[in-house]
Amino acid sequence: MKYIEDTKLQRFTQNLTDQVVGFNRIMNGRIETFSCKRGQSDKKASQKLKEMHEGKQLYSTRLLTDLVLTLNASFQDYDFSLVKPSQFHRVDNPQVAMNIINNHLAEYASSNKSTFLPSLWDAVDEVISLSECDVIQFDGEIAGGTNMLWEFHYFFYNKFLKRILLFSCSQEHSASHQYRLRDMSDGEESEEMGDYLYDYYE
Repeated sequence: MKYIEDTKLQRFTQNLTDQVVGFNRIMNGRIETFSCKRGQSDKKASQKLKEMHEGKQLYSTRLLTDLVLTLNASFQDYDFSLVKPSQFHRVDNPQVAMNIINNHLAEYASSNKSTFLPSLWDAVDEVISLSECDVIQFDGEIAGGTNMLWEFHYFFYNKFLKRILLFSCSQEHSASHQYRLRDMSDGEESEEMGDYLYDYYE
């Protein structure tokens, strides 16, 4: 899978990376587009995946392979070759996925310009043409961790352009901030505030 560089999407990815949301939550997201044209290493991996998954899923073996290769290309520290076909779910239409993503990003977007989400989707549409896309959700855990609050991973697949756009995002409690609260012991007021914050964010 060949990464397709896009300045606007890179800027939105930067905006979604290590962002503080609310009092002690950290959000990380990425929006990346890949060509479905396979390189030599992709062809070797796709043959292995085909042998593993052929006849075991609702999607074509090629599409499933492209989804796995996209995950491997985006999250290069992980190996997704053993993910189950049942972890991929078709979404009714792009708007359903967009609404879910907007709900997750609403708090962060409200602290930015009111045009943040419309501009984001305009940039996505320019690259992948949303009206022509099939949307697939991956329900596996990538970010994980005990402090994780939520994560989502959506593929926007345009078979005419032979492209896949991956929109992935997660939010977690900032553990380092929680540790700082535990260390606040200089005064009754600080201890009471710490107790209040723990109760609020439990």
